[in-house]
Amino acid sequence: MLELKLGWQSLRNNKQLYLPFTLATSLLIGVFYIFQAIINNDSLAKIPTASAINSIMQVVLLQSLKKVISFSR
Repeated sequence: MLELKLGWQSLRNNKQLYLPFTLATSLLIGVFYIFQAIINNDSLAKIPTASAINSIMQVVLLQSLKKVISFSR
């Protein structure tokens, strides 16, 4: 119980630090799932340039995740 109280107090006192991080992380997760939904969409296969679009989106997704991971270190 003491750990929970101390943890909650820490979150309340440092909300100026945790709130932007939480929002940015939520946004990143949302964009990741949107990209995955587009990449795995069956309707994309009907477009003549589907393989190029799929490859480009995968590269962009991997590069953006790579930058986020390197930025967090």
